[in-house]
Amino acid sequence: MLKNRDTKRWTILEYKNLLLFPYRIVQENGRRKSKIIDENELRTKYPKTWQYLLENRKILENRERGKMRNNPYWYGYIYEKNHDKFELPKAVGKTLANRSTFAIDNSGKFYLTCGAGGGYGIITKEKWRDQVSVKFLVASLNSSIADWRVKQIASEFEGGFYSYDKNAIRTLPIKLPSTDEEKALVEEIEDTVEEIIDLLKKHHLVRSLWEEWSEKLGNKKLTLRKLIETWEKGVGRLPQERLFFTDVGIISDEGTEYDGFELELKDGVLKLLGREGDILTPVLELEGKEELLEHVYFSILSLLESRRKVRTLSDVLSKTTVPTIDGSPTETERITAIVKEKANAKHLTSFLGIVRENEPTLTP
Repeated sequence: MLKNRDTKRWTILEYKNLLLFPYRIVQENGRRKSKIIDENELRTKYPKTWQYLLENRKILENRERGKMRNNPYWYGYIYEKNHDKFELPKAVGKTLANRSTFAIDNSGKFYLTCGAGGGYGIITKEKWRDQVSVKFLVASLNSSIADWRVKQIASEFEGGFYSYDKNAIRTLPIKLPSTDEEKALVEEIEDTVEEIIDLLKKHHLVRSLWEEWSEKLGNKKLTLRKLIETWEKGVGRLPQERLFFTDVGIISDEGTEYDGFELELKDGVLKLLGREGDILTPVLELEGKEELLEHVYFSILSLLESRRKVRTLSDVLSKTTVPTIDGSPTETERITAIVKEKANAKHLTSFLGIVRENEPTLTP
């Protein structure tokens, strides 16, 4: 079951919640409908599931002021709505986001909660499915043009977030391909979406390996602020191998608030960019060895993708914790070296960089 925080652009790679759905989807008179699994079948075929339901029987019966008491299907849903649609291939959308955030659920495995903390699914009407695949639909919804349009009409919330609910997107035009040239363009867009998803899976693998080996080898956590202070005190006095950076540029005032942050690592420079609406402004620049900058990159990324409040440069500097080996830059490089070997990757942050390069080409 997906919540708002689980849905990322293009694909779902992690989720933390499971849903017990005691129904099966059947065909009746040519139509899909849900049919609840009866007690006898649950007891005999799924004994552990049945035991779990029995342990929570009172809670389930007391829903909606006891609405399910004395009901033989007390473990069922009170409102059986759209049950037949969840298991279809669909686009999955975030209700509240700072930009269009739609992902592909080709297998129909994800269920969703509603409201600001949840999301929703979008299924193409059957008569259009041959022309509008889920990949093409998601590419259209994630495009910069669609995002711009939604922000003209959607409700805006604090921190640069907008409501991407059905009222905001229902009037978005989706161009149906009619000519051979347009059909070829759709195929090209679908191929690019597949490439983006493949890159995101590789990034996820690298990120998981980095977390694993940072936990295994890291024995001393230092804040990003501490690493910069050490550089300020030691530059020109300490050997470079004892410093994490060769140069540091603090461009923004620490107290300036931004809607969000993005990271970019290129040509030996790690940049932290502050986002104000659709505008990105350099906030912090760090120079140094690629292996150390990659390590700091993932440390900052972990903070930015957490649920902690990060609005200012001061937040980033104070709340980013960098796992180190004995506080030594040279020893800490071992972490990224192992990750590169395990992932068979030359550059650990290149996958997201290629994704960002490809996304602007996906404007149908």
